[in-house]
Amino acid sequence: MYSIEKKPDALLVDYRLPARMKNKIESFGIEIVETVAHPNLYEAVKGHPDLMGCPLKNITIIEPYLYSKKYKDFERFSTQIGATLIEKKYPNHIKYNVATFGRHALGYFKYVDKAIVSVLESLKISLINTNQGYSKCSTLILDSNNLVTSDISIFKAINEIYGMNIAMINSGDIILEGFEYGFIGGASSLIDNKKVAFMGSLEHYNNGKAIINVLNSLEIDAVFLANSKLQDYGSMVPLYLK
Repeated sequence: MYSIEKKPDALLVDYRLPARMKNKIESFGIEIVETVAHPNLYEAVKGHPDLMGCPLKNITIIEPYLYSKKYKDFERFSTQIGATLIEKKYPNHIKYNVATFGRHALGYFKYVDKAIVSVLESLKISLINTNQGYSKCSTLILDSNNLVTSDISIFKAINEIYGMNIAMINSGDIILEGFEYGFIGGASSLIDNKKVAFMGSLEHYNNGKAIINVLNSLEIDAVFLANSKLQDYGSMVPLYLK
């Protein structure tokens, strides 16, 4: 999940995202670019965009294997190839799983791809380090100062050190096939600076009312891509035309 300053021209989505969800996204004038199955990822997450792409302002860093398979798509957008391939064993598949918001970036930076770190440093973005390798998956970012998470380490880092507004929710109740549950960041994505798309409906989520209250207080609209329980397909990654 990323904070964005303007509506993206396209979104990188899991190639398995249901057609009804893709059609709903396209109805907002946003192009869909699909991932491919990555051979170095577990079955459940082998198409997750937030494990293969990381947007940094108007440029998006793309993992080398995915870029090689979809270069005809990516060459139209402001993208850069990452420095390293992801690998199956944790923590070597979290290299691109960084959440960015305002002048901050959240990640397990010991293992983050060096191309991402280089761009962040050049932009003078402050790095908030956490031992939660799935920082992006675990965090619903609403804007540069408002976040939601179910991870206590992320909550403490953001709230206690940086004093930002971060709401703590319960974990669970999000579908991720092959795992006990998925994550709120992986089941949602900003599609405009005042619009969040959910891969399912908050009406079928045990933390739904709490999140809706936060959205209403910030005058941010919720877009439900399906009338079903939330499902973690990985955070959709914004792409901007050159």
